[in-house]
Amino acid sequence: MRGRRAVEERRKTLWSSSIATRVELSCSAHATENEEKVLAALLNVVPGSLRERYAQAVGVARTVGYHGNPITIYHLIIEGPDANEVFKHVVSSLSEDDKEYVESTLRSRLEGHKLYIRISKQWAYLGGLKVHEGDDVIRIVFTLKRT
Repeated sequence: MRGRRAVEERRKTLWSSSIATRVELSCSAHATENEEKVLAALLNVVPGSLRERYAQAVGVARTVGYHGNPITIYHLIIEGPDANEVFKHVVSSLSEDDKEYVESTLRSRLEGHKLYIRISKQWAYLGGLKVHEGDDVIRIVFTLKRT
């Protein structure tokens, strides 16, 4: 019961009394994907007012998949007050159903002060944010602290 109560408390305070001090965003583009569109999807997770500032900060790594197919991996780290702006943007962009889903799966998403969320690349490219558990995702890791 004690563990369940702790999870319930985390759920109540997750969205309203947490501040993100760091956010890590990452995703991959396979050979069949348009790299510019994948990069645009990644940057759409960042609030519009910050996108231009962080567009040049996206790290790019190239690798090869199991079958020899090229894969491009994008990675972006944002720290400080801007990380919290990203957190607020993501939270405000998620539907109530997605927020409830994250809350109901919180035990598997929280590790210490880190919150793990996966967002649909397709939705992000189109300007929306939707929690997605498949492969075609943008991985987000928020480092949180309570206010």
